[in-house]
Amino acid sequence: MEHKGFRHWRNTITGRIIIGFLVSTLIPTIIIVTLLCLQFEQNFRTTAKEQMKISGSLVADLLDRQFDNINTITMAPYYNSYFSSRIAMNASDPDYQSEYLAFQDEMQQLFNLTTYSSSDIMDLAIWSDGLALYHILYDEDWYPSMLQNITEQPWYSYTLELKGKLAFTPAVNAASIQKDTLLDTSFFFITRQIRNIYNLDQTNLVILTLSTNTLDAQLKNLNLLYNSFVSITNERGELIYSSLPLTSEMLQQILTKTEFHADGSSWYGESFQLKNYDLTVHVAHCLDELHWQIFSIVCSAAALYLAGLFVAYLLFRRYNRWITASIQPLLDTFSRIEDGDLETHCANLPVEEFNHLSVSVNQMIDQLNERIRREYLMTIQQKSLQLYALQSQIQPHFLNNTLYCFIALNQLGERSTLNSALYSLS
Repeated sequence: MEHKGFRHWRNTITGRIIIGFLVSTLIPTIIIVTLLCLQFEQNFRTTAKEQMKISGSLVADLLDRQFDNINTITMAPYYNSYFSSRIAMNASDPDYQSEYLAFQDEMQQLFNLTTYSSSDIMDLAIWSDGLALYHILYDEDWYPSMLQNITEQPWYSYTLELKGKLAFTPAVNAASIQKDTLLDTSFFFITRQIRNIYNLDQTNLVILTLSTNTLDAQLKNLNLLYNSFVSITNERGELIYSSLPLTSEMLQQILTKTEFHADGSSWYGESFQLKNYDLTVHVAHCLDELHWQIFSIVCSAAALYLAGLFVAYLLFRRYNRWITASIQPLLDTFSRIEDGDLETHCANLPVEEFNHLSVSVNQMIDQLNERIRREYLMTIQQKSLQLYALQSQIQPHFLNNTLYCFIALNQLGERSTLNSALYSLS
């Protein structure tokens, strides 16, 4: 029943007008809004990409300058006489204490010539063949225990592989923790192997622990894009720093995808390699703003379309009544004609097109009446002629028979009857 009802409604003028209006307005609106959203998204991504390149360049320059300072500090031990001689310290040697103090004094003088900043460096130590020859400790409980087990640290073999280049390693290896646990980026390690050309078997390391508080403050002063974050990874893909707390799963997305999810939001990222160091800067911009603006565009377009649809509905109702006021008199006229009233006429109608139809109907009624009148007169004349012809055929036979009757009455001698018949015939 509903299907038949819809089919009947679809075949009405009202149904066709509504369907035509929806098709002619809804489809173009959807196409226009879709193209507008795509264009807006493309412009947004282009602008974000350009801004991220600028931000990435600023961050890279900032890190290059900061790590140049660290590089100078880690190069200072090369000028110490210990690392340019065949001397090897032994804790059991009677002269160990004096050699140890002399090493520290000389090392302190070398560091005084550098741009050493205690606000950046939390801990600094120089390690040689199992001995901590020099150290400035931030955490006096944790750092000495680390120095005693230095060969077990995850960055130890990595530093030796680089053979004198700076090694940047995270505080905690992401592979050792659960995927949903936030990685600690409050500090990271910078280590370097000091090669003694006079004693190649000697293993010497400069170990620094850098706090990321200063880096956080510097990045804020760069005025990066709103709702952006910066992360730094080493050549092994380990997270050194991030301005947004990340898990190992999020880190994997940053390394492998241009668009990824982190902190409950969608992000679009670009990567930039530092010029002088094996570090990669990842700058990511939040796409929630883009999604919200696209959602706003779609909602605004939908609201405007519904408002237009409402106005169109009001106008349609008004014009529908106007059209109905012209159609109904025509229907009433046709109904009276169907009942046989050929004297009826349709009045003037407000809709010009229907008024032309009304005039045509009135002319049709007049022509029909005229034709009926002519047909009626022609039929009467035809019947009269037929009757006249019959009368013409009947009349001679009647007179002939009457005369023969008169003759017979005369022969029979019925004079009174004959006289009555002659009077009757006359």
